[in-house]
Amino acid sequence: MKKIILNGTDTTVRLERQAGVWPSQQQILDFETALGYPLPADYKEFLLTYNGGVCELKNIIKPVSGYLCDLFGLFDQSADPGIMPLKLPACDELTELWGQLPSNLLPVGAVDSGDMIAMRFYPAGVEIVIVDHEDDQLNSLVVADSFTAFLAGTVRENEP
Repeated sequence: MKKIILNGTDTTVRLERQAGVWPSQQQILDFETALGYPLPADYKEFLLTYNGGVCELKNIIKPVSGYLCDLFGLFDQSADPGIMPLKLPACDELTELWGQLPSNLLPVGAVDSGDMIAMRFYPAGVEIVIVDHEDDQLNSLVVADSFTAFLAGTVRENEP
């Protein structure tokens, strides 16, 4: 497990990541172009340094009281079939899981309950939201105004 530190902030989140699978700056740029929005600097740092993986089930997302489960990265599905790669909102796999997604909602992770962690893009920036997987209306709860703030805002369960 590797501890996630972004912008010098120790988020307390620990991640089991796919070894040796790192995106290039060009792959990130190509993804941003296809998405139609620039990824926030802290999320790019996350992709270049950690590139997603399975989280240690110790960090609770408040106020949904769910455990942070997976964080998606830019890698091919063949790298590890247990981790979902970062995909554009219109991807069939995402549509099967969560229904039709608006183009400004990028799934970046999952809660242990199956709820989606997503970045919602606006002209002035992003917000991190949790979307209930059982809600056909895609109602969401805003949990942070940056990826770093989202990770740092989780509450770590007491260690034994």
